[in-house]
Amino acid sequence: MRTSTNNGLLTDAKKTKFKGIYTKDTKRGLAYIVRFTVNKKTFTQIVGYEHENLTLESAYLLKLQLIQEHQKRLIDEGREKYQFLSLFIEFLDYKKSIMAKNTYKNYKSHYNAYFKEEFVNLDVRDITTHQLQKFINKLLKIKRPATVEKIKDSIKVFYRYLRDIGIVTINPARQVQMPRYDNQKYFILPKKKVKLIYQYISSIENLKVKLMFLFLLHGRRISEVLSLKWSDIDLLNGFYKINYENSKNRKNKYYPLQSFQIEVLKIIKKDKNIYVFENEETKKPYSYTFAFREMKKLKLHCDIPQMTLHSFRHLLGFLAINKGISLEVIAELLGHSNIQVTSRYAKLKIEESQKAFNKVFVTTQPI
Repeated sequence: MRTSTNNGLLTDAKKTKFKGIYTKDTKRGLAYIVRFTVNKKTFTQIVGYEHENLTLESAYLLKLQLIQEHQKRLIDEGREKYQFLSLFIEFLDYKKSIMAKNTYKNYKSHYNAYFKEEFVNLDVRDITTHQLQKFINKLLKIKRPATVEKIKDSIKVFYRYLRDIGIVTINPARQVQMPRYDNQKYFILPKKKVKLIYQYISSIENLKVKLMFLFLLHGRRISEVLSLKWSDIDLLNGFYKINYENSKNRKNKYYPLQSFQIEVLKIIKKDKNIYVFENEETKKPYSYTFAFREMKKLKLHCDIPQMTLHSFRHLLGFLAINKGISLEVIAELLGHSNIQVTSRYAKLKIEESQKAFNKVFVTTQPI
């Protein structure tokens, strides 16, 4: 079958009783030409010759076959263009520079662990709330509700992006239901365990490891700690900055340095290093694996198996509340954008944070 979209084929061609079928005398004999339109694009092509035993009826059937092939190709191309997986990768690329690093990492993890299998070859325009609800229900059988909610939220944010760029008009993830569950994280330790943690940190000989725990003890997230650069540290004025790129709420945050932190920082500071917690061989920040390994040692020594790196933040909040410090100040200490992470933002001076730290750690300073 000869294919062409050249309208010059119809020069000197004759119409037939079949719509879109033409005949034309050529050097090779009488040619049968078909003309049809698919998705506002017109195609004109030779489908065969009389000496090949082609007839008007068979030429017309070939025309119908060609229309179906072109329509199927358009559908396939459209579905490829609107596939969930390829668009989610585009979404991640677009959002990478404007979302918190941990959020980006979590979304990418959701893609690899769950979406690649669940949404393969699916058109985002065809996915329904019912379909997403079944997916979420399936995850709830094997994952904690808090984890599943994060996965659901990543889909909801993705569809919000698709709506903004005009691919969809409705966000099917908005109506997906989650069971009620207690999302509060409780981490309460007896005073003797808190003291034991202080004593363990004080006994650590590796100053960088000790400093890492000191920052965690003062409410920083492990991602914020490991990404700290010396350019973020102001030893002269006694404060440090969490860069907006590493901050969960995408804002530069400033916190006071305690005297024992400053002392350790002065000892370990090297002019050639970029990162505070820098691997001397790779010149990159310490890995999460390194932090988890050190945390495991603390848990074993203090016999607190349920404690995690993030538990230090809950511990600080617990101690601060028991010292009578206001929720606004605690929100500032922990770097929350608001008191309950969903309400108003409390802007406080570094001096107030300094006073709060002093109040919490007045009796015991791990150094």
